[in-house]
Amino acid sequence: WRRQNNVNLEKLVEELKEKELSTALKAEELFWRQKSRVLWLREGDRNSKYFHALVKQMRARNRITQLVDENGNVVEDEEGLVAIATSYFRKIFEYSNLEDIADALAEVSTTITGDVNEKLTAPVTEWEVKLALFAMHPENAPRPDGMTALFYQKFWD
Repeated sequence: WRRQNNVNLEKLVEELKEKELSTALKAEELFWRQKSRVLWLREGDRNSKYFHALVKQMRARNRITQLVDENGNVVEDEEGLVAIATSYFRKIFEYSNLEDIADALAEVSTTITGDVNEKLTAPVTEWEVKLALFAMHPENAPRPDGMTALFYQKFWD
């Protein structure tokens, strides 16, 4: 009995050590992510060479320069890349066999009642727009028209 308790105790201690290590690694990752963000914001605000070099490096790393088409050919021109990506996602998201979809949906339970659906699909009221607008930070990123939320909050009436 004692031997079994010792084995269980050892397993428990090992699991706790692994959990602590995992927590410490996550904390360290968060620390470095936050530190890099602070550096990015500070250097970006200065409009420095360093900032521009980072942007250039990220753009180069994130750019798709070539794809392989269905026939195994490597495509590098912009039009070809767009065509391959469009075709790929179209195949994923377009599905024409409605019988299979109906069968699959028959297994999904309905959780939205007719009353709730009416509320969700009802036209947005002026009051809801005002609540959303005034819940926004006034000086966050500008809207497509170039104005921040502060403008609309200040001149709502």
